[in-house]
Amino acid sequence: MPVSTQDSTSAPQRQLLGPVRATVFIVSSMLGAGIFLLPSSLSRFGTIGILALVVSGFGALALGVSFGALASKLGSAAGPYGFAEDAFGRRVGFWTAWMFWLSAWTGTSAIVTVWVSYVGFLLPREMSTVEQLAVAAIGLFTPALINFAGARAMSRAQSVALLVSCIPIVILVAVGPFSITRDFLGPFNTSGQPALLAIAAALPVTVFVFVGVEAVAVLADEIENPRRNVMRATVVGVLVCLVVYVLTTAVVMGTVAAEDRRSGLCSFSLCMSYLFGTPLAGTLMAVAAVLAGFSGLVGWALLSGEAPKSAAQDTMFPAVFARVTSRGVPMTGILLSQAMAAAVVLPVLLGGSGGLKVLDIVLSVAGIAAGVVFLVTVMADIAETRKSGTGLSWPRRVGVVVALGFSVAVMVASSIEAVEHMQAVVVLLLWLAIGAVTLRLVDRRSPGDAPREAHAPR
Repeated sequence: MPVSTQDSTSAPQRQLLGPVRATVFIVSSMLGAGIFLLPSSLSRFGTIGILALVVSGFGALALGVSFGALASKLGSAAGPYGFAEDAFGRRVGFWTAWMFWLSAWTGTSAIVTVWVSYVGFLLPREMSTVEQLAVAAIGLFTPALINFAGARAMSRAQSVALLVSCIPIVILVAVGPFSITRDFLGPFNTSGQPALLAIAAALPVTVFVFVGVEAVAVLADEIENPRRNVMRATVVGVLVCLVVYVLTTAVVMGTVAAEDRRSGLCSFSLCMSYLFGTPLAGTLMAVAAVLAGFSGLVGWALLSGEAPKSAAQDTMFPAVFARVTSRGVPMTGILLSQAMAAAVVLPVLLGGSGGLKVLDIVLSVAGIAAGVVFLVTVMADIAETRKSGTGLSWPRRVGVVVALGFSVAVMVASSIEAVEHMQAVVVLLLWLAIGAVTLRLVDRRSPGDAPREAHAPR
């Protein structure tokens, strides 16, 4: 039987998110800080990099359909953990939750590191190391405090931050296309490879900005009518992000010289300053970047606690993770996740050029872990469809193949980075070893490997 999830005798005050807030949640989780890095990251490939972005977007969309289809079948089944457990049993469910948790807190550390640099862009002087650490602490633990108020309060704060941050982005997308010049866009393919190989080479850069596609599925227990709204929010959220990514990247690449795109945020600010003829416009874009990053951090803080909570409620994680506040917030998981992220951010900010290597290691670890979760989810989609006996239509079959390809692309891209930084392999092996010990401990007090019953539909 699942352990009690309450510290008090009263039931939690459920504050479920409707379809609009669920869509805002997934958009915030994906946009975050990554959007501002795309023009500089894709510049070395030429404008063909935008095609790679589109390919990755369709892969993420297909993956989102798999998440939505599983939620439609199983209801609020605890996201990827619940999907995997229902399809393949408790142990696969455990490892799915374990890897998602790894991707969540390591991804948070990467986001907050980039976010600190965005805050620094607004200051008149370069921040000292102590100031950077203080800003990082704000970026890590303020979102935790916001989440303490409950899902609805979290969603309101996230919505306000995202709405304000989107104003300069919408202005850039509306005005920017009229100022694009061919000279700034440059050659279509600068990689020196055939077009298909160039697109393949750019995919590792583009797949990462769609990590977060799983956000609403992970939060299914907090969504109104998850059988319907997880699919809707995920598909709409991915489409919104894809359109924003493509348009903003095209505008920045077409209005900012290649040599000025070396800093992701700087290229956006330069673009706004150029379009409106004043540095103030660039400063407003920097403010938007800070707010967008903060909005993403608020969402990922909740996700970092939600996944271990769901597993702990089924006695597959230590019981401490099942504890929630009177508002149903898994604060133990959130605070522990933020603390682990802080332990990663510390050497990144203190290490100078060596810190950048630590960041690369963290990104590769997060990518591999996310890829594993994606792959298991698609396989669960196939298994659940076979179990139901309904079969897959041809469009769904194509979608599943594309989703599998996207999942593998995330894993391969991250593995390439991991091979270059063997410390990433060590971190993964250590995490797997800790997971094996944890699984052995929970197995001693849990039932066998029988799949749990799906949550009752709401």
